[in-house]
Amino acid sequence: MELKANNIEAGQDISLLFDLRGATPEPYLGALGHVVILDENAEHFIHVHPVSDDKTQFKTVLTEAGKYKLWAEFQFDGEVYVYAYVIEIR
Repeated sequence: MELKANNIEAGQDISLLFDLRGATPEPYLGALGHVVILDENAEHFIHVHPVSDDKTQFKTVLTEAGKYKLWAEFQFDGEVYVYAYVIEIR
């Protein structure tokens, strides 16, 4: 699982694309996947859904620069997998 993030600047639209290496996720809790983002001070929590029902791409805006912990959840063969990342917003 690889995360490709575009335009990671505070106040700008951020695109998070997950390369699943050819695997196809199943719908999980009504969406193809889920992403949660928490800032380094644990003051801001964001829950993001995919931009469509057939892409593992997510969009959001983070208003402040800093480090964020990100968890992506996808379901394969009935089992949910969680992938953790740290991103830095400029």
